[in-house]
Amino acid sequence: MVPKVIDICEDINNLLPADSPYKNLNSILIYDTSGLKPRVKENNPKTLASEINKQKAYSKIINDKNFNPYAAAYKNMPKYSQANPNIRLDFVNGHFGYFYKFGLLTNGWGIPLSIKFFEEDFYKSVEKEFSTPEEQKYFYDNASLKPVIVPFLNNLKKYSNFKFKTFLGDSEFDSYDNFGLFKHLEFEKVLIPLNPRSQSNTKIGELEYNTEGIPICPLTQEHFKFDGSCKGKNRSLRYKFTCPKSHRDKNGKPYHTCENPCTDSKSGRMTYVYPDKNFRLYPGIIRNSVEWEKTYSIRCCIEREIASLKSNPCIQQPKTVNTYTMRADLYLTAISKLINVILAYAINKPEYLRSISKLLKIPA
Repeated sequence: MVPKVIDICEDINNLLPADSPYKNLNSILIYDTSGLKPRVKENNPKTLASEINKQKAYSKIINDKNFNPYAAAYKNMPKYSQANPNIRLDFVNGHFGYFYKFGLLTNGWGIPLSIKFFEEDFYKSVEKEFSTPEEQKYFYDNASLKPVIVPFLNNLKKYSNFKFKTFLGDSEFDSYDNFGLFKHLEFEKVLIPLNPRSQSNTKIGELEYNTEGIPICPLTQEHFKFDGSCKGKNRSLRYKFTCPKSHRDKNGKPYHTCENPCTDSKSGRMTYVYPDKNFRLYPGIIRNSVEWEKTYSIRCCIEREIASLKSNPCIQQPKTVNTYTMRADLYLTAISKLINVILAYAINKPEYLRSISKLLKIPA
């Protein structure tokens, strides 16, 4: 059904006016992770509270100020539930517990396109010891991206010629390997915020660059201004940056107001960067630019889709520990959303693509 829905979204997009806020959002691919939290013994708050109290008591005995009883409690908790090894200790929705975790892909309209659950085999392939739940979440989420997106795109090629051009994800997916993967998959733009872990400024030539690839003034430490891109004949794409104190007059002629200029140019210092040399820093779009902020805000649609999926009581609070049942419940809910897209398109009501309740209220 997914290739059919993707083609429907493309047909609808072609009919949208050029100034529509929903134009071309169907060519954006978004990825995020979440999890189903069943009622297993390990998810009982008393279980964790008991372990934390034990570690606090131990902390008083050893009298070590550097000892973190919460981190120690986390490390002492079992890695998976006794009821089912696929229900794993993980960090989801701002807290850690025992979840049946999955990865979800949607387009920019929030239509679910792929769901992949992380089974015991996945965790064994990336098994590692962690000091904190946050560290575990970053590692597992980062490792989950390739096993989800590559099979999805490979299967899509068999049934459709459609290509996604832009990818959106959160900072958990920031790694050189992932950006290399996206370049190999021929994405034009990849919007993943840089993860602050182990990030530092770099120096290229005479100028220092911040962690997001923006040049820094050597005198005031202000960020250079992005001044567009250029590509001459037989030359690579370049991004132009100008002095933070450079301006343009009414006629568009550049000038600067720096009191201690580091160049003889009347327009102020300028520099170029070549995005092909570092796709992670320059992923087809300048970080923190207006275009970046506007495009990245679309990522919230996958959060709304996850919330919509979990509005189903069987998904929000599973009463079973059988992962086959939980997986079926989530798949059936997602399938109903795809059927909704097909029906809305068939009766020429594309505004109801994501609203089953409104679609059902349409008089026959």
